[in-house]
Amino acid sequence: MPLFRQQDASGLVLPVETRTTAIDGDYVFMIDASTNIPYRITKANLLAGLSSGGSGGSNVSLNYVSDGDTNGLFYYLGSSKKTTAWVNPSGGGVIISASSTESGVLSSLTDRASSEWFSNINANNWVQFQLVSCKLQCSKYSIKTRANNVDYYPRNWQLQGSNDGTTWDVIDSQVNNTALNSVSQWLTLSVTSTTAYSYFRILQNGNDSSGTGYLCLGEVELYGTYSPQ
Repeated sequence: MPLFRQQDASGLVLPVETRTTAIDGDYVFMIDASTNIPYRITKANLLAGLSSGGSGGSNVSLNYVSDGDTNGLFYYLGSSKKTTAWVNPSGGGVIISASSTESGVLSSLTDRASSEWFSNINANNWVQFQLVSCKLQCSKYSIKTRANNVDYYPRNWQLQGSNDGTTWDVIDSQVNNTALNSVSQWLTLSVTSTTAYSYFRILQNGNDSSGTGYLCLGEVELYGTYSPQ
């Protein structure tokens, strides 16, 4: 049965039926104010435009709710600002590098799965996250322990920020933090930062729980104010 229709002031014929939900492929009808010509745009593209503030872009607050939530930066980038199905942003919106890798792959640090990566045993190992087309003024960060084998938990580390990958500011420093004591365990910490950075680094600047230099991690997430570049 065809829907009842009505005309608006511009002469555009519109359906009377309304719904309270829409899928990404649904269309939103709009009118060009300068030409009075109607056009249509998908819900997904409309939301993408709103989240980026149009052509100029705008800041977005990415606020922590719970460990492993879908509110952090890496989820935001992996879901194209929450307009598409999520994919691992590693190698796309985020470039991950490290001082060394003894086991695992760096992309596992943003894969939203139970996994593990760890460095070699040397001192002062680090893992770095380069944001390709944005900056973040960090308010919280989460780290997750490795999924396999007990021990080698982080105890001494810094969260650092940079805008050139060379000069680093200390955003947070932890000394003998004993909160992490089991596999696949999250720890989320609040920080105060007045600067937006395009590089973030976790530097292990002391021994782990086994008294060695291994930096062992299962996942990392960042929160705060996102700004496009």
